[in-house]
Amino acid sequence: MTIVKRETTVLLLVVILAVTCLSACSASYDNSNEPVAIVNGEEAPQWEYDFNVKQNLAYLQNYGIDPADPSVADIVEKFKSDAYNRSIYNALSRSLVEKLQIEVSDEKVEQTLNEKILPNYEGEKELKAELINLGINEEQFKQIIRTQLIQQEIYNLVTKGIGISEAEAKTVYNQNPNDYDLRKVSHIIIIPEDMSDDKLVAEAKAKVAGLIDQLNAGADFAKLAKEYSQDGSAAAGGVMDYEFSAKTSPYVPEFTQACLELTEVGRYSKQPVVSSMGVHIIKLDSYKKGFENFKEEIINEQSGTAKNQVYNDYMDEALSAADVEKLLTFDLTTENEAENGTEAGEEAGEEAAE
Repeated sequence: MTIVKRETTVLLLVVILAVTCLSACSASYDNSNEPVAIVNGEEAPQWEYDFNVKQNLAYLQNYGIDPADPSVADIVEKFKSDAYNRSIYNALSRSLVEKLQIEVSDEKVEQTLNEKILPNYEGEKELKAELINLGINEEQFKQIIRTQLIQQEIYNLVTKGIGISEAEAKTVYNQNPNDYDLRKVSHIIIIPEDMSDDKLVAEAKAKVAGLIDQLNAGADFAKLAKEYSQDGSAAAGGVMDYEFSAKTSPYVPEFTQACLELTEVGRYSKQPVVSSMGVHIIKLDSYKKGFENFKEEIINEQSGTAKNQVYNDYMDEALSAADVEKLLTFDLTTENEAENGTEAGEEAGEEAAE
C-alpha cells in the first residue's frame, strides 16, 4: 500500500539526446522523399512523416495498446494527424533558416551525433543497428538532428533577452511559498479494510487518536511507527523518501495538505489525518523555506515559461503567414489539422531551454 498518487507518465520519444529503441515498431517504412506537405517551398518528406507516426504509435504500445485494434482506430487517426502536424512544423522550421540567417553546419550535426548520441551506445555499430530498428538510414537520422538543432537556434534567437528579474521572482515566491518550500515527513498509517465503510474508518481514527495521545505523553514517533504503521515505511520508523513542495508532492491531496499545515520541524499532526489511503499521523522532519533558497530555480522556471510563450507565439504567427500545401487528409471527428503542432513547439522550447 502506498500513498503516492497515481500519475500517467507520458514518454516523449524524441531523438536528439538519445535514441529511444522502437524495435517493437520497426515495421517497414516508406523511405520515399516524396512530400506529404510543402511549407514555404520546404518539403516534409514521406519518410519523416512515417517516422513521426511510429513515434506516436509507440506511445500506445508502451501502454499495451495494439494500434491495429479496431476499437482504437479513432485514436490512431488522431495520432497520425498529430504526426502530420509535427511534419508540417518541422518543414516550417527549416523554411525559416534563410529568413532568420540561421546556420546549422554539417560539423554541428556531427558534433551533436558524436557528443550527445553516440555515448549512449557501445560504438557506431550498435547505433547503426538501432537505426535499422527505427526504420531510418544515417542521412535521415542526421536530418532529424539538423531539424531539431534548427528549432533550438530559432528558440534561442527569438527568446534572446527574455526573462524575469529577481524582484519579479520574489513576487512569484511570495504569492505562494508552499509551491517552492521543501518538506520531508514521516508518518504512521492505519489502513481500514474498506475506506468506504464509515465504521471501519472511525475505528482507524480512534486507534490513531490513541497513538497521538501516546506521542503527547512523550512516546517516540519512530518506535510507534515500527510497531503500528501499516505500510512499507514502518521499517524505517515511518520516514518517507521524498522531499517535496506543494506542486511537486507525489502524495495524495489530503496527505499533502496536512503536510503543508506543519511548519515547525518535529511537530506532528494533532488530529487524525484521513486520506484516500488510510488514517495518518504526520510528522515534519525537515523544512527548507525562504526565497533565497529557491531564487535561481524560480528565475529559471519563470524565464523558461516566458521564453516558451514567446517562441510558441512566434511559430504560430509564422505558420499563419506561411504558404502551406497539405497533401494528406485525415478523417477526424474534431478537425485539428489547421493547428500548428503546438505540442511539438512546446517540446522544442523545453529542450532548447534545457
